[in-house]
Amino acid sequence: MPRKKSKNYTIKYNFSMGKEDLKEIMEESFLIYFKRKEHNCILKNKSRIK
Repeated sequence: MPRKKSKNYTIKYNFSMGKEDLKEIMEESFLIYFKRKEHNCILKNKSRIK
C-alpha cells in the first residue's frame, strides 16, 4: 500500500473517531492552506489584469 493512501486513511479515521484536538489542528492547517491558495489565485488574477 502506497504511503500517501495510508496517510489519508489515518486522517479520515481520526476524524471519524472524533479526536477533538486533532480535528482542530487539521481544520486550522486546512484553512491556512486554503487561504494561501486563495491569495495566490488573487495575485495571479491581478497579474493577468495588468
